[in-house]
Amino acid sequence: MTQTTLTNDLTKLAPPKTWSLVVTILGDVKGEAIAGKDLRALMTDIGIKAEALRVALHRLKKDGWIDTTMSGREASYALSDNGRRETARVYDDIYRTDVKYPEGWHVVMPPMHDSPTSSAISLSKSTILVPRSFPLPKGALVMTLPDAPLPDWAQDQLVPPHLIQLAVGLTSLAPRFATAPDANTARLLFLHHWRKLALNDGVWAHIGLCPDGTLAQCHRAVTGLLNAKL
Repeated sequence: MTQTTLTNDLTKLAPPKTWSLVVTILGDVKGEAIAGKDLRALMTDIGIKAEALRVALHRLKKDGWIDTTMSGREASYALSDNGRRETARVYDDIYRTDVKYPEGWHVVMPPMHDSPTSSAISLSKSTILVPRSFPLPKGALVMTLPDAPLPDWAQDQLVPPHLIQLAVGLTSLAPRFATAPDANTARLLFLHHWRKLALNDGVWAHIGLCPDGTLAQCHRAVTGLLNAKL
């Protein structure tokens, strides 16, 4: 039986949306333009058809995410000013090797009918997690977390099951990266999948509160290979 490539196995974890993958690739080169032929070659290696790429590029250009530059009959693509701003806003979270919200988290019971902050994570109908660096709702009851690991029920509230499964898959595939013949393409898929995790505050709460847990292991594995020299 023929062994599947690392790229194929990463794609099977969670088939990427073409437009989102294009944003990941263009963001990874920090605003530089990519020739259309090179972008098409990358997408072909990942298994994305040319028609799907054309549709995605049209959508991204229409939505103001990318700019197109023509040189003869060949196009090059880069993030627009808006696309670079949006990418820069989350860049640190995606590539960071440290823990977001290192000061820790509060367990808070806010007053009834009070709206929690945008980074609040619900543990129950009346209890939320809030980063310690964020202002607390006025009149909130604040509880101290024990030094022991969070109970399983609380961990389950932080991150939905499909993201946990994605993290497990990434961690299990990461050891193959160093010797993979398709490492350059695989790196982009590791980055793309990790981006989905890194933009979820519940993931960072899980990493911070469960330093030996599934998400923390994934964070160390993926950011380690993203910083590896190919």
